[in-house]
Amino acid sequence: MFVAVQVISIEWGKAARGGEMATRRVQAIGRFERSLPFPKPKTVAMIQRVGLSDWDGFEKAAERVSEYESLNSANPPELYFDLDHRGLQVQAHSPHPSGMEKPTLLTLNETVRFEWNGRIVYEETWRYSQTRVNVALTERPVQANLFQKPPTYEISNLSQLY
Repeated sequence: MFVAVQVISIEWGKAARGGEMATRRVQAIGRFERSLPFPKPKTVAMIQRVGLSDWDGFEKAAERVSEYESLNSANPPELYFDLDHRGLQVQAHSPHPSGMEKPTLLTLNETVRFEWNGRIVYEETWRYSQTRVNVALTERPVQANLFQKPPTYEISNLSQLY
């Protein structure tokens, strides 16, 4: 079995709330839900992080891929997961006011998408953020388009941000 995690984070300011920049922002998060790199033979989990911002018009993604030979060391800060005889228990650590979601049990070849947003307050201004976390329990060979199709489960806590 193989655990794939994709974390897409996007951040923007007041100028990207509407108009052309808002359109680019909405399109960007889906555009970067892209193919996973091919994992090394001993890898049991992979975490792909993609970060986008309005500073460059949501054009350039900062991307980092980490591979793990042990599931114990692969827990990203956004998630808690545990593999047992039933499958993979996944729970998001969303900063959303509703708190953590109930765990989702993934069985082989299932995926879950968690999504939340919020406002980041700085000293003299604020910005918005949106995070999408895709998780899959799959087998090898890993499908490159794993997160480009609708997830088995979708848990969304998107707030109205003004």
